[in-house]
Amino acid sequence: MAVEKYIEAGDKLSDEQLYEEAIEQYDLALKENPKAFKALIAKSIALQRNKQLDEALKVVCKAFDVAKQRGSRESIGLAYFRLFTIFHKKGDYQTAIKYLNSAKDLGHDPKAIDLWAFQVKRKVEKTDLKDFDYEARETSKPEGFEEEEPEEIPQEPKNPKEPKIAEIIEEEPPKPTITEPLPTPFEQKSPNFKIDWFQSLDKITVTLFVKNIPKDDSLKIKYRKQSVSIEFPTASSSEFQYDIGPLFGDIKPEESTHQVFSTKLELSLAKAVESKWKELTRKSDEEPAQEQKTTEPIPKSVLTYPNSARNAKDWSKLTLDDDDDESEKKDENSFFAELYKNADDDTKRAMMKSYVESNGTALSTNWGEVSKKTVETSPPDGLEAKKW
Repeated sequence: MAVEKYIEAGDKLSDEQLYEEAIEQYDLALKENPKAFKALIAKSIALQRNKQLDEALKVVCKAFDVAKQRGSRESIGLAYFRLFTIFHKKGDYQTAIKYLNSAKDLGHDPKAIDLWAFQVKRKVEKTDLKDFDYEARETSKPEGFEEEEPEEIPQEPKNPKEPKIAEIIEEEPPKPTITEPLPTPFEQKSPNFKIDWFQSLDKITVTLFVKNIPKDDSLKIKYRKQSVSIEFPTASSSEFQYDIGPLFGDIKPEESTHQVFSTKLELSLAKAVESKWKELTRKSDEEPAQEQKTTEPIPKSVLTYPNSARNAKDWSKLTLDDDDDESEKKDENSFFAELYKNADDDTKRAMMKSYVESNGTALSTNWGEVSKKTVETSPPDGLEAKKW
């Protein structure tokens, strides 16, 4: 693809410090695709290294707008980081730290951020800056910033070379007057597809109901401690990008997996601590939950319920055996089998009670509701239940 070749050529020239020639290659890539995010980021780095800071700032703002339209936390985090490096080089450390903290909130490279935060602290200590706010973040909409209307984004190269982080600059440049409009904080848009999730004590299963998901290397899923990002090209030459996070609690990225079906993508996220999550995600300004596994026995009074059946059964005494067999057939029936297998005891009791009492016409996972009443038979529309 032409865009990929231009970006690779530009990266080689930039590595050789031929920044003007590199910028020409990135411009050719942007001529093919004006919203190629990686070309915009690479061009901004070349401009910054060529000491064209104002031009670099304009290009990063365009990259930010593209990333925001896509709703990609990873791309937004990278754009925030590039804004930080520009303002750091300009000597505006208070503005720079805002963007560095915003990049950190979105999960951008923690090691690089910690290194740069240390460098900012060293330089601030050498200046006369008073009341410097190290925890500041970009929270207001700058005057004059105009967002473009969202539109379809052309497909980008699959494996473009990742632009390199600029080296730490030790000299102290003068502080200019900043007039360039800056981007607004990131807010991910609501998805236009269905998302479902359920949990056991040790894992979360998240299902994204999206069709035509590729099963090759073009599907990129990145598991992080507090988020998951999904990216793949679509049939309409655009790019699907979605981030789940920040998660309610921490997960184990190395133990998390996924499976692709014809109409959905199923993620299996291993919890870092055995616990119950109240929600799948939390607000970005909230701390991740520090939950512990509940080991207290459930009182018998909670498990009792009214039952008018002639041969009433005490569902609280139901023995629940672990089933270690894993079905290799991934169809709708195996989905319910896996749901039952990974559920807690209350959920299993609810599923068994609702299924038996309704004569196979209802299946509930809510023990708090099912335990209080008999589940009535509810046949599908057009059919009626008969007593034998």
